[in-house]
Order: sequence, then structure tokens, then C-alpha cells
Amino acid sequence: MTILIVVFAFIVLSSLRVLKEYQRGVIFRLGKVSGIKGPGLVVVWPVIDQMRRVDLRVVTMDVPPQDVITKDNVSVKVNAVVYFRVLDPVKATIEVENYHYATSQLAQTTLRSVLGESVMDELLSNREQINSQLQSILDRLTDPWGIKVTMVEVKHVDLPVEMQRVMARQAEAERDRRAKIIHADAEFQASQKLASVREQLDHHLPPADGVDQAVHEDGQGSGMKRFRGAWTALVTPFRNGAVDYGALGRLIDIQIGEGIDGLVACGCTGEAATLRHDEHLEVVRFTVERAAGRVPVLGGSGKNDTAESVSLSREVSALGVDGLLVITPYYNKPTQEGLVAHFEAVAEASDSPIVVYNVPGRTGVSIAPSSVAKLAAHPRIVCIKEAGGAAERVTAIRTLCDIGILSGDDHLALAEVATGADGVISVVSNVAPAAVAEMMRLGLDNRFDAARRINDRLYPLIGALFLESNPIPVKCALAMMGIIENELRLPLTPMRQDLRDGLESSMRTAGLL
Repeated sequence: MTILIVVFAFIVLSSLRVLKEYQRGVIFRLGKVSGIKGPGLVVVWPVIDQMRRVDLRVVTMDVPPQDVITKDNVSVKVNAVVYFRVLDPVKATIEVENYHYATSQLAQTTLRSVLGESVMDELLSNREQINSQLQSILDRLTDPWGIKVTMVEVKHVDLPVEMQRVMARQAEAERDRRAKIIHADAEFQASQKLASVREQLDHHLPPADGVDQAVHEDGQGSGMKRFRGAWTALVTPFRNGAVDYGALGRLIDIQIGEGIDGLVACGCTGEAATLRHDEHLEVVRFTVERAAGRVPVLGGSGKNDTAESVSLSREVSALGVDGLLVITPYYNKPTQEGLVAHFEAVAEASDSPIVVYNVPGRTGVSIAPSSVAKLAAHPRIVCIKEAGGAAERVTAIRTLCDIGILSGDDHLALAEVATGADGVISVVSNVAPAAVAEMMRLGLDNRFDAARRINDRLYPLIGALFLESNPIPVKCALAMMGIIENELRLPLTPMRQDLRDGLESSMRTAGLL
């Protein structure tokens, strides 16, 4: 009897189980599900019953990194985390062998499938939408197992090293572009105030001593009338290594047809530095003949050697140009006295009006306003192309002398007109001549609100056209428009693809494509 009592007590004690608050027990009696027990103390009869414990807490499951090829063929590694819990312990037990493993495998395949249907930009920018899509799909697929997927988060997208470098370069270019926009906007607001003051002074002050008003009006003295408005610094198209005169002719006709005020041949934008001497002269000659008096033409004739500048200026002048664009000597880095002597020597050698070209970013030396004043005393030095990077230089020059001023910086052109410049020699007008010409006309007519609207519309394009050294981007843009071939001469090379995409986007925004 005692033995029976001991055996019974053992059986009863061995059948007792304790389930915690977050646990449930699925009971199988003779192989069939008989119900769910728990939490607390439950009885599971030996031999007859078996119990499978199921945890009802939220499971945090890491999805290992997956190799994914996006819709736009970019290979990336992506990992994620899935949050789920068991709602129906019976289904989680009898419908799937191991719901943890099954959910993990399903999450991996779903992650690859969903991300493979997304392009890279969506993957990086629409993370919440992708997370929601993954959660919805996984929740639907695991519902028959009694599983509720509450959240899916894509944790990390591991980009290829090459793409990381491309994105870093794009970000840097965008920061530079925004900095230029902010700087130019501040310059413009300040220049509007200066323009108002200038207008009042012009009404109340007499002309400066020694200014011949008759010569001023017909454009043979200071050039204020003649060299005015929007001038295009023409690119020099190439095809198979040679100058493409057919494309150059088309470009000239487009410029004149869309209202540009003047043309510049063989400047920095025209890759004069890599043209042979005979090519240089032929490009200028062709431009003058194609323009046929419809608009004035300036011919580039500056070198870093004064004697060579003098010789080239004589030859270019003989081609019938309306003036010479003479750059400051590059590489030599002359003193201010040397600069004045250089330009005076060139001016003495030719009968053509001289436009002095100040572009320290390319030449390494800047002409001081006081030196400009000395040069303005020469009757044939009538204008300066000012590309010093600051609108304040226009005011500094105007306070010292009466010389024509054409802006040489597209991003500052309107601001410099507001402070007294007479127009711009523009790179951007190669692709948007009508807009640049209209902006200059409005600005020179003191209608700055309307001019500013055009300037604001052009600014993304202006930034994009200087993402790489000029004329690399503008030639790429003209090629996109089907006007020229995208061909340059070494050491210049075609625009990088990552930056080209940004340029194309800016051109579409500007309505040029």
C-alpha cells in the first residue's frame, strides 16, 4: 500500500508544470491537440500528455546581410531587423516546424525581393515606405502560422566603395554650389542698395572731367555703349580632333537668333590655349564672317608673352573684329607695373578697342583697381572683363575711373550690373542665350525684380555648368542639346558621369532638354 501511495505521489508531482506569465503550453493528448494551458501551475499527465512551450513575447530577430541588386543594377549589401510575436500558439506549433527559423528565412527572401524592385534613390530616401512594405508582406505570409509581424526596419545599406566616392563628390559639389548661391544673393541685395545710390548720384552729379560725351555716345571712347549687354564666350567645337566649323556656325546663328548682344571668339571658354596659331586666327575670322555685322565680335589675343600678345593682337585686329579681349599674362605673375606696361604695349600695337580680362583664378594675378584706372587713361583701353569673384570690385573700379565693365562671373553678373557693370561675357549663354540676354536688358534698365526672377531660375544651371573646369560642363551641355560634339582637347577631358547626371537634371529643370 505504501508503495502505491509513493508511486501515485511521484506521478502527480511529475505531471506538474509551471508556466510563466509570458508562456503558454500547447497540450498534445495521445498525439492530438487538446488545448492550451497557462500561465501558472498546469498538469501534464505522463505518457498520455505532451506539452510544447511557446513564448508570447516580442522576438527581435536580425536578418543577416543580403546581397541585393537594385532595379537600376546597383549591387549593395542590406541587413534588417524584424519584430514579431506569437498570437496563436497552436498554429505556431502545428503549422510550421520551427517558426523562428521559418520567419528568418522568409524575411531574407522578402528583403531581397522587395529591394530588388527598388531603385537606389528609393532605397536611400524612401526607407519608411520600404519598411512598411516589408512588414505588410511578412505579416501576411506568417499569419497562417499564428505569427504577428509588428515592425521591419532596414538597418544598413552597404554601398560599393566607388558609389560612396561618387556620392561624396556630388555632395561636395552641391555644397559649393549652395555656397555660391548664398554669396551671390548677399552680393545682389547689397548691390541693389548701391544701384539706388548710384542712380541718385547720376542725377545730381556732373560728368567727370575729361569725358568726351560725343565719343562716349558713339562708343569709340570708353566703350560704355558699344560693349554692353549679354556677350557669349563661345566654345570652340571639335570633331575628330579638328575644329568643327559647321557646329560653330550653328552655335553662332542660335546665339544671334535668340538675342545675344555680342560674341567672343577664342577666349578661355573657346580653349584658345590648345588652338594652333592658324586655328586661332581661322576661328576668329570665321566668327566675324558668320556674324556678318549682325552683332559685334571680340577676338581673344592675349598671351603670357607681351611680344607674342602684340603680334597676335595685330593679326586678330586685321580680321575685322570690333575689339580685342586680352587676358592678364598667366604663369609669369607680373607686378602691377608689369601689367600696366603689358596692356599699354598691346594697346599701342593695334587700332582696335581693348577689353582687359582680369581672371585671377586662371592666371594667378589680379589687376588692382588703381592699375585699371591707369589703363583707362589710354584711349584704346575701353573696357575690363571683371572675373575677380567679388561684385565690390565693380564699385572700386568705378570710383577711380570711367571705363566700361563687363562681368566675367555668371553667378555674379546681375549683382555686378546693379553696382554699375555694363553687362556680362557669359558662359551660360552658350546654352541659354535668350534668358541671359533678357536678364541683362532688364538689369541695365533698372528692372531688377524681373531680372532677379530670371537669375533665380538660372542659378541651378549656373552651378551645374561650373561643377568642373570650364568649358568641360558647357560643352557637355551643348552636346546634350545636339548642337556640338562633346569633344575637348587634352589636358581637358569629358565630364565625369556622376556630375553629368546632375548637369542633365539642371538643364531639364531649366527647360533646355
